[in-house]
This record gives sequence, C-alpha cells and structure tokens, in this order.
Amino acid sequence: MSSDEPPIGVTPILTVADSAAAAEFYKQAYGAIEVARMPANDGSRRIMHLRLVIGGSTLIVMDEFSDSASYGGGSVAPTDRNRTTVTLHLQVKDAASTWGAALDAGATIVVPMERQFWGELYGRVRDPSGHEWTIAQWMPD
Repeated sequence: MSSDEPPIGVTPILTVADSAAAAEFYKQAYGAIEVARMPANDGSRRIMHLRLVIGGSTLIVMDEFSDSASYGGGSVAPTDRNRTTVTLHLQVKDAASTWGAALDAGATIVVPMERQFWGELYGRVRDPSGHEWTIAQWMPD
C-alpha cells in the first residue's frame, strides 16, 4: 500500500477487534480503498493504523491496544461493551444499493431504511466490528 502523506483535517479513527477484517467489510460494503497499513512494532500481529478512503473521505481503523500506553492505549472495540459512542454518516447517491451491499457484507439493521420527513432515504446499520453507520440519500420533493 502507498504511504502517502495523511490529509490535513479531522479523520475518525475506529478501534476494532480485527482491523484487517474491518477493512475488508468497508471495501465490500462501502467501496473503501486501502491507502496505508502500519503494523504494530510490539511483536504482535496487530495493526496500529490502517487508512482507508471512502468517497473522498478518510477513515482509519486500528486494532485494540488496551494493554499498551502506546498506540492510543485504552481504546477498545464497541463489541466489548455492546454499544457505540460514535455513528458514522455515509451520504450517498444510491442508498438502496449501499444498504444492500452493507447487509450482504455482514452488517445488521439497527433502524430500517425508510423515507424520512426531512427529505432523505435513511437507515442505520451495525457493522461486524460493532460500529454504527447511517446511510442516507437526499431525496427532495
């Protein structure tokens, strides 16, 4: 993978139990492109930093390092708590297609996709790593 310079701006970092598996889900479900992967240098097989691009936005996933003060020690995957404090919003041109790809890749429905009063086709899924994603398509009258 390329080790190009990270973009300037805010980039969400998601802690997951298995970065490689999470990246494969994001590739299949959301068309993510992997641009960088950095393994930990602690002798483990864990991934410290796996950078993806989804529709022009950057997302980083990292393995849990709750046993280390390095690498953001204390970060744990939401599956350890069966809840999440972050929801990622994915605005797309074809929500039905993205929704289907997410479900086919292993996501589970949290909020069914429906036309909403604010003008979007909108739903929420939980990915196999435990993170929740809202998928929406703007559909003005």
